[in-house]
Amino acid sequence: MIRRILSAQVGWLTLLTPALGIGLYVVALSSMAIRERHAMYQFDEDLAIYDQIVWNSAHGRWFASTLIQHANTMLGDHFSPIVAIFVPVYWFVANPDILLVGQTLALALAAFPLYAFARRRIGVLGASLLVVAYLVYPALHYVNLFQFHEIALLPLPLALALFALETERRWLFYIAAIASLCVKEDVAIVMLGVGILWWLRQRDWQAAVVTIAMAIGVGFLTIGILLPHFNTAGGGYYYVRRYAYLGDTPLGIAVGALTQPGLILDRLTSPDRLIFLAELFGPLALTPLFGWEYTIAALPTFAYLMLGDSPDQYAINRHYLSPLLPFLFFGSSVGAERLGLLARKIDHSLTLFSGARGKGNFIPQGVEQSNTPPLPLRESGARGEGSPTATLAAGLIALASLAGTYWFGPTPLGRAYDPALYTPSHHTHQLAELLAAVPGGASVSTSRNLLSWFSERQAVYRYPQIQQADYVLLDWRQLRFPIVYQADDGAFPRLLQSSEYQIVASGSGAVLFARQGLLPSPAFTQEPTLFANQIVLKGYQIHRYPTDHVLDVTLFWQATVRPPISYTVFVHAIDEQGESIGQNDSMPLDNLFPTNDWRAGQLVPDTHSLTLPDSLASARLHFQVGLYDLKTGVRLPITSRGLPGGSDFVEFTSP
Repeated sequence: MIRRILSAQVGWLTLLTPALGIGLYVVALSSMAIRERHAMYQFDEDLAIYDQIVWNSAHGRWFASTLIQHANTMLGDHFSPIVAIFVPVYWFVANPDILLVGQTLALALAAFPLYAFARRRIGVLGASLLVVAYLVYPALHYVNLFQFHEIALLPLPLALALFALETERRWLFYIAAIASLCVKEDVAIVMLGVGILWWLRQRDWQAAVVTIAMAIGVGFLTIGILLPHFNTAGGGYYYVRRYAYLGDTPLGIAVGALTQPGLILDRLTSPDRLIFLAELFGPLALTPLFGWEYTIAALPTFAYLMLGDSPDQYAINRHYLSPLLPFLFFGSSVGAERLGLLARKIDHSLTLFSGARGKGNFIPQGVEQSNTPPLPLRESGARGEGSPTATLAAGLIALASLAGTYWFGPTPLGRAYDPALYTPSHHTHQLAELLAAVPGGASVSTSRNLLSWFSERQAVYRYPQIQQADYVLLDWRQLRFPIVYQADDGAFPRLLQSSEYQIVASGSGAVLFARQGLLPSPAFTQEPTLFANQIVLKGYQIHRYPTDHVLDVTLFWQATVRPPISYTVFVHAIDEQGESIGQNDSMPLDNLFPTNDWRAGQLVPDTHSLTLPDSLASARLHFQVGLYDLKTGVRLPITSRGLPGGSDFVEFTSP
C-alpha cells in the first residue's frame, strides 16, 4: 500500500516539469499574441471572423458572419463547430483576446498527451526533454502567433487520439477523433492517416477500417454537401480552387493527382516546398523519420498542404501546418526510442564480440542464453526508466528545436524576431482614438488590421466592401501588405468624392468617414482664415502624446472653390526662444487627398504629426501654418484673416 501511494506521488511529481513548461509557454505566447493585436500593425482578419462568429453565436445568431466573402455563415466557409466552446465565455466576457489565449492554451496542452506517450517509451527525463522541444519548436510559435485559426485547436484532440491509439483505449480514441473532426473539414484527410496508423502500429484492421470510414463519411458530408450548400458564391466547396490544376471537385482532384504523377512530383520537389520540409524536420534532428509509421500517417496531410496552389499552405509561418505537429512529435518519440534500442543492440553485439575475442574467438554453446538477457522489442519507460541513448536523443531534439527557434523563429529567442510587430507606436495611439470615435453597434467597414476591433457587432465589413456601412475607417500606413490596396477598385477616391460620406477625423495615413448626418458638424471658436480666396482654415486642434514625444496638429480645411492645383501644407513648430524644433510638410491627409481633388464646401480634417525632443515633450510651443505650391515654392497669401500671423501664414500656440 505504501509503495502504491509513493508511486502515485512520484507520478504526479513527474508532471511538474511539463506543467511548468506549459504555464510559461501560455504566459509568454499569449502575451505576445495580444500585444501583436494591440499594436494594430498586422492583419487580424481571421481573428475578427471567428470573434464575430462566436459573439453572434453567444447572442443566438449561430455561426453568422458578415466578414466571409462567399457566405453569410461559417458553415459556408469551414466546418468548425469546435469554436462553440468559446460561446459560454462570451456570455460573460466578449473579447478577441480570449480566442488568442484559448488558442495558446490548446496548443500548449497538447504537450500533456505527448509527455504521457513519451514517458512510456523513453522515460521521464526523455519525455520532459521532448516537451521542451515541442514548446520551443519554431513552427508551433508561428501557428500560435498568426492571428486565430480553428485548425490551431487540432493538436490537442489529435494528440489525445494518438495517445489513445498507442495505449489501445478505444473509447478515448473515438471521443478524441470526433472532437478532431469537429475542428475543420480538412481533418477528414488527416484522419485517413490516423486510420493507417492503427494498422501500422497495432495491426488492428478493424479500428483502421472504422477510422477511415468515419473520415470518408465526415469528409463527404462536410466538403461534399454541407459547405457547398451554404456557399453563396456557388461552385461547390470554396477551397477546391487551390487545386484547380488537378480538377474541379474533390474526387476530380484525387483522380488528377493519381493520373499525373510527373506533375505531382514537380510540385512536391519545388524549392519552396523542400525548404518547408527542412524547416519542419531539421529542428527535430530528422528523428520523425525513425518513427516512420507516423511519417507515413502524416502523408495525406502533407499531400493536401503541399499540392495546393496557395504558398501559405506550405509556409512555416502560417497556421495550416498545425495538424502535422502531433505526428512529428509522436514520431520523434518513437524515433528516440528506436535510437536507444539500436544503441543497446550495438552495445550488445560489441560485448559479445569482445567476449568472443577474449575466449579465442570461441563461444561455448549456451553462453548467450545464460549470460546475456534477450533484448526487448521496445524500451520500457513505464516506471520512469529510459536508456541513456534515448534520453540523449531527446536532448538532441530539444537542442535542435531550440536552434531552429534561434535560426528562424518569431519569438525573442530568434533572429527573426521583430519587436516592432508587438510594440504600439504613435500611429497605434492615433488609431485607438479613431476607433473610439465610432459608436458601439454602428455598422463599419475597415482595414484588415483593424477588423477585430469592430467584430463584436452584427455588421462589419472588410474594406473595400463598404455595403452601406455607417462608418468607414481606413489605415494606409505601416501595413504589412500594402499591395492589398492596389485592388480596392478605386473605392478610396470614390469615398473622398462621395456626397454620402464626410471625413470626420484623420491621423497620419488613417481616415475616418461617417455617413452624412450621423455626426454634427464641428464647432470652431476662432474666426476662419481664407488663403488666396480658395481655401479656408476653419480651426485647429492640438493633441500631445507625452509617451511618444509626438504632437499632432489637426487643421480643419474647407475649399470655397475647387483649387486649381495641389498645394502642400506646412506646419512649423517653434519654441519659446524662437528656434525651429520641427516641421511637417505634406499634402493633406498624409498625401492621400490633394487639394485639387477637393469639392467646394467639403470639410477636410488634416492631421500632421511632429516628433519633439524629450525636453520639449510638454513645453509650450508656437506653430506657423500655411500652404504653398511645391513646384514654385510660392506660398498662398492670406486674403481674409481670422488668426494672427504673417501675410502668408497663421500662428497659434499650444496649451
